[in-house]
Amino acid sequence: MRSENSAVELRVRRRAHGLGFRYRLHLKTLPGRPDLVFKRYGLALFVHGCFWHRHAGCPLARIPKSRVEFWTDKLEGNRIRDLTQPVAT
Repeated sequence: MRSENSAVELRVRRRAHGLGFRYRLHLKTLPGRPDLVFKRYGLALFVHGCFWHRHAGCPLARIPKSRVEFWTDKLEGNRIRDLTQPVAT
């Protein structure tokens, strides 16, 4: 599973660029390494994939068939972390 340059992320990037927005990718200097950073607007964007973030009711939020215990712990940890992190509005 990709953590960078996923199909969904590439679609978001193409759309943003097509609308005239310019951005930086995966800045290591920011917490969480946001997928896109729009410096002009002071905005960081995270593209949360269904596999990694376990969106409720999504058919893509599945557990791989190998190393089930590892993936269950890992993905549940991601879900819990997402619930506890503040979200900017």
